[in-house]
Amino acid sequence: ETLGQIPKMGAAETRRAIEAAEAAWPAWRAKTAKERAQILRLERLTFTDELTGLFNRRGLMSYLRRSLGTLRRYGGGSVLIMADLNDFKQVNDTFGHAAGDHVLCEFAGLLSNNVRETDVVARFGGDEFAVLLTPCDTVAGTSRMRNLVELANEARFDWEGHELKVQASIGMATMSGNDTEDGILRRADTDLYANKRSR
Repeated sequence: ETLGQIPKMGAAETRRAIEAAEAAWPAWRAKTAKERAQILRLERLTFTDELTGLFNRRGLMSYLRRSLGTLRRYGGGSVLIMADLNDFKQVNDTFGHAAGDHVLCEFAGLLSNNVRETDVVARFGGDEFAVLLTPCDTVAGTSRMRNLVELANEARFDWEGHELKVQASIGMATMSGNDTEDGILRRADTDLYANKRSR
């Protein structure tokens, strides 16, 4: 339509239109807030492990990419630690999957409670976990890894009157801005399985 075809509104009509818009505004805001909350919930589900509440593999990779970007821009270092529960299958076979889920949740809590707020803990898949320490250097990362190994191997998880114990193998890779995501994961995995074989 051209400007000449748009009907002109009188003062009364303009006032009614404004009043109608103002009346509709709270409902529109509520609808928008509800939609935004739904989007955030779906995003959390996308990046969160449903069982443990930790980040999942996708969530970890998102933080890993972000950390690499920071390292490339500002320098410094970060450390990726991978942890694998050696005796986890035995827990499932002996006590059932509910007991296995309990152990995974308890181990997730053990990791989360022994890192800094700036660090990221994730369930990478199955009985494999990851901890992204940022910022962090090799010396501090090695110290943290040894501490986590000791905590994991000393831990006992109660399940219906049974004391469940698992052993953890842990590997580490120090990151710099020259690294790639695949390279970091491969190095941490290689170190983890070297430690597992040495057991």
